[in-house]
Amino acid sequence: MASTVLSRGQRRTAEAVTEALFASEEGAPPPARVTFVVDALEGFLLAAGPSTLRLYRWMLRVAGLVAPLLIFRLPGLARLPLERRIHALERLESGPLAAVMWGLKAMLCTAYWEEPSAAREIGFDARCLLAEGDEARPQEGASP
Repeated sequence: MASTVLSRGQRRTAEAVTEALFASEEGAPPPARVTFVVDALEGFLLAAGPSTLRLYRWMLRVAGLVAPLLIFRLPGLARLPLERRIHALERLESGPLAAVMWGLKAMLCTAYWEEPSAAREIGFDARCLLAEGDEARPQEGASP
């Protein structure tokens, strides 16, 4: 998806936050998953409207510029190695600007767990939790 909602720098920051947020012992999530998440994020932001878009862009700017300063590094969150990025975002989340991380995480987590391979990793099969036999029941209002 060509970025229509986020600038190149904002998209890079969103990718850097996603990698840090969902890193595991093996490292950052696969690049295809990160791309999926940021593409989905842009879709959410496009649908959310201009006020939400402005606020989210501001939160990306704060994360990109302020978080590195909190660990005594120059701004450019995406320039930091993964471990330092994680540390910088943890510091941001534990300080007076914690709401910035909460806002970023809310939308990124929603997008991340929608990605099919991530959903499979946690056992989500894209079906509602139905009692056995519920699939056979007709929906209310449906004709028999």
